[in-house]
Amino acid sequence: MIAGNIRRINKGALVAIFDLEIPGWHLLFNDCKWFRKEDNEWVGLPSTSFTNREGKTVYKDLVVFEDKDVGKRFQAAALAAIRQAS
Repeated sequence: MIAGNIRRINKGALVAIFDLEIPGWHLLFNDCKWFRKEDNEWVGLPSTSFTNREGKTVYKDLVVFEDKDVGKRFQAAALAAIRQAS
């Protein structure tokens, strides 16, 4: 994985927005989010927002891993890519 086009935000838990490329799959995720809160760090894949019936903004992931172990491995690789690029 290759992280690029990193835009630092540093607002709350949001560290940066970046693009994540998986060259072997010819796949590019635009506008991923890098989060850090206390001792936790994670990558958010692209999502969309909408207003629910109570008037609250809610986010829905556009990409979901059905297998939790695959999701954990993806997270580790994506975090390694963003750390290497920043």
